[in-house]
Amino acid sequence: MSKMKVLLTGAAGHIGQAVLKPLQEAYDLRTLDRRPVRGDADAIRAELEDFPAIRKAVAGQEAVLHLAANPSGHAKFDALIGPNLIGMYNLLQAACEAQVRRVVFASTCQTILSYPWEHKVEIGDPVRPVSIYGSTKVFGEVLGRYYHDHHGLEFVGIRIGGFAGYNARHL
Repeated sequence: MSKMKVLLTGAAGHIGQAVLKPLQEAYDLRTLDRRPVRGDADAIRAELEDFPAIRKAVAGQEAVLHLAANPSGHAKFDALIGPNLIGMYNLLQAACEAQVRRVVFASTCQTILSYPWEHKVEIGDPVRPVSIYGSTKVFGEVLGRYYHDHHGLEFVGIRIGGFAGYNARHL
């Protein structure tokens, strides 16, 4: 039985490096990052803003795990436009054109952190981003909804609260 073909973006990042090996074992994995990917000599090096490169990376894949972005909660808008806005559009558009079945998107809890600490956020609560970065992730979630509703792309957005890695020492 053949393994599912999955593209992992952001494979050189903190989370990407932590999940790389288990994903390589479970899937026919293709990786993409703007930097070299430790653990994958065949990784595609490209910026998310480069639509032809993203289209080529997505071709033939069944699913995409999209971890790539500028992850800085303190980044200025100009530094977020390319990877977080244009890159998100490029990835979803390329996935749609390539008839990828599902995109799993790494969002952030920064999309709802402007609620008071004591407020229990419910699934129906509106977003309340705490940063411009969080706002770009709201854009990614909403764009994913658009591609689901209008193009049938399965889209899963996961709001990550924090990530320490598998081997991190816990207090």
